[in-house]
Amino acid sequence: MTAKRLFPIPREEVLALAPFQGLRFEDIRLPVAASELELARSELLASPFLGFDTEVKPTFKAGEALRGPDVVQFATGTRAFVFQMHVAGSEALVREVLVAKHCVKVGFDLRSDQKQLMLRLGVHAQPLLDLDFVFHARGYPKSIGVKAAIALLFKQRLIKSKRVTTSNWANPTLDDRQVLYAANDAYAAWAAAQHGQPLRLPTEAEWEHAAEPIAAQAAASGNFCETGALHPVPVAQAGPGLLQMMGDVWQWTRSAYAPYPGFRAWDGAVGEYNAKFMANQFVLRGGSCATPRSHIRSSYRNFFPADARWQFTGLRLARDGG
Repeated sequence: MTAKRLFPIPREEVLALAPFQGLRFEDIRLPVAASELELARSELLASPFLGFDTEVKPTFKAGEALRGPDVVQFATGTRAFVFQMHVAGSEALVREVLVAKHCVKVGFDLRSDQKQLMLRLGVHAQPLLDLDFVFHARGYPKSIGVKAAIALLFKQRLIKSKRVTTSNWANPTLDDRQVLYAANDAYAAWAAAQHGQPLRLPTEAEWEHAAEPIAAQAAASGNFCETGALHPVPVAQAGPGLLQMMGDVWQWTRSAYAPYPGFRAWDGAVGEYNAKFMANQFVLRGGSCATPRSHIRSSYRNFFPADARWQFTGLRLARDGG
């Protein structure tokens, strides 16, 4: 079913809205010293969701090659960290946060950011939630952007100066306007992701309900061991809807690996196997790049303890309706 077509608030109405209440300057950190970088690392890696964006010195010559970001910024609900890539230690720290599997990075229109990150840091942000796709799935234009999203969600106006947007982000020292701009770009993404009901892991029933209508196509196109990649790969064609439901990584659910209602254990070795493993395990769905395609179906249950890290695993987040 196609989502009903929806539209952002008209620009003239947005201009009349009260300003978005972003972070204050005293809530923003620009880590430089080793001790400051370590404090930033501890706080960021302790956060399950991080607003995220990048800034790069603009190019004005046709055909000029991409250079990778000069600034990478993350925001929690109370603080933002703005990292300049020329600062010693920043690249390594940012790279660690970008690939931390327990920290979901959220932002808007992040496809070009991902390319730039790969150029400079050799990694993509993952797990990643691009909110442009979330809004598009609900019926809004393909690339709604953070300003339009803040107006829709909070009835407030996110102020983004074009002069600051196109300023020199490679400067050794950022001015106050650049710092506030970068920090609140990331914070606005964090706030948009947290609006309404919080994001969470789906139950296995929710996952199966979502996967079943597209199970055949997802299984046929998924990255399983037969592809030979033996590693998760980015989606070939981004777009709305549920992508990569099968293959690449097993997807954690919030459901304990417990018997279905009415289940009765068999006698003998099979019953002993189930009794042994149906404790302190959580269900994963969807298969991975190391799973044979013939093994997978939408009802297939895998299970691991929550601290298991040896398999290819990842997150798909859900939000309550309403």
